[in-house]
Amino acid sequence: MSRNAGSVGQPMLEGIDYREELRESPSQMEICVAIFANVLERNERGEPVNEKYAERRAAAWLHRYCTGELPPGEPDIEPWERPPPWWMPGMNADLDC
Repeated sequence: MSRNAGSVGQPMLEGIDYREELRESPSQMEICVAIFANVLERNERGEPVNEKYAERRAAAWLHRYCTGELPPGEPDIEPWERPPPWWMPGMNADLDC
């Protein structure tokens, strides 16, 4: 695994070559975007209020995808954070989270 292999900006991904993983399975990037969008909250003006937390949750899932485990101390990905089952049939079963 190479250092600084991507640009998500989360320290939990340091040293993980997630770009290569995403290149081999582009649908995993769609899952990351879906998790980010599901977690993102907006205020009454439509401005994001928790974008760093949403990024962290997507990065946690990406960490788990690449290493087989969540980063230490990171809670499991909740069902509401994942894409809905109809979005990518069979995909949620593969998430194993």
